[in-house]
Amino acid sequence: MPSWIEDFRRDVEAVRESGKPAFILHGTADRILPIDATARPLRDLLRGASLMRVLHPLVEWSVQNEE
Repeated sequence: MPSWIEDFRRDVEAVRESGKPAFILHGTADRILPIDATARPLRDLLRGASLMRVLHPLVEWSVQNEE
């Protein structure tokens, strides 16, 4: 997909500068864009952002807050 090679760093900076709250929702079973490589670093870049994990739906469907 073309978006996989797109650089979103300017977008992250724009969100950070806006001062608006950020909510990140990410699945724990994502092998293409793992949570440790994407959502957690994004949360660290956006101070105060909320990260919610969606557990693997085949095992258990639930959402957990990770702060």
